[in-house]
Amino acid sequence: MELKSRVMSQEQQLMHLLNYRVSFTEKEKKYFWKMKKGFEGECQFDELLAKSVPNENCLVLNDLLLEHNNTQFQLDSVLLSTSTIYIFEIKTFEGDYYIKNGEWFFCKTNNAITNPLHQMQRSETLLRQLLQQQGINSHLPIQSNLIFIHPEFTLYHSSIDSPIIFPTQLNRFMNDLGKKITVKPNQRHMQLAEKLKSMHISRPSFDNIPKYNFETIKKGIACASCRSLHVHLIGGTKFQKICCKTCGHLEGVDVSILRAVKEYKLLFPDRKVTTSEILQWCGLFKSKKTILRIMTKYFNKVEKNRYSYFEVK
Repeated sequence: MELKSRVMSQEQQLMHLLNYRVSFTEKEKKYFWKMKKGFEGECQFDELLAKSVPNENCLVLNDLLLEHNNTQFQLDSVLLSTSTIYIFEIKTFEGDYYIKNGEWFFCKTNNAITNPLHQMQRSETLLRQLLQQQGINSHLPIQSNLIFIHPEFTLYHSSIDSPIIFPTQLNRFMNDLGKKITVKPNQRHMQLAEKLKSMHISRPSFDNIPKYNFETIKKGIACASCRSLHVHLIGGTKFQKICCKTCGHLEGVDVSILRAVKEYKLLFPDRKVTTSEILQWCGLFKSKKTILRIMTKYFNKVEKNRYSYFEVK
């Protein structure tokens, strides 16, 4: 049972929206693609886990951000079974790496990288201490595994007894895990999982978000399929659809405008949703008529003197 789903953080959502609306620097591009690749790899792992371990036999918590003694630590995926607390640290490294004197290096450049095993072991230690501090005596051992999910990852000189799962071992590892976890968790396990979930820190991080404003950002309705801003209206007045010039995807006008409003609110939470603003934001309609019809249908209109705006119902 998945008690805490994996969803994009607000930072990830903003970066995805800005990717096709502002010009990223090289540093921002690298950060965005690393973030995107990491999230996709974690979702891929989630799918493998769901296929291998019966849903009723485990409790899963994704993307836990916890704190102990003023030190925060992230757990990519935690699985609670009746016999073990499993921690999975998921990496999407691609290419060839090697270990020398306990340090990790990227073969192509010979540059040292942060040792992911140390990162995982640190998180495991902090989790043990946090459970003890909270007076939680779960009697469950903690088992951590470092998961490399990209099929083109290779690591040289690793120890045979290290808790690393390579891409070629992943399917076998997941099948073995499914065979081990055969008993349904009881109320005590559920209480432990709920306690961990309650300790999760929701921490919006905007340190790496590029600066942007309404005046300079690229406006337009983004295609729901390819995210291109090159769309146009087709059809008659009553049966209009929005068609993407890049991939040909078709979508109803109502759905497109509602998504555009949602993106506008995420990017500009302090700005009011008015027909004039959304007309300018969509950049596709010649008059306010269509915008006003949809806004009136799906949102609450707030009147303040001569000024009006809309709020989500």
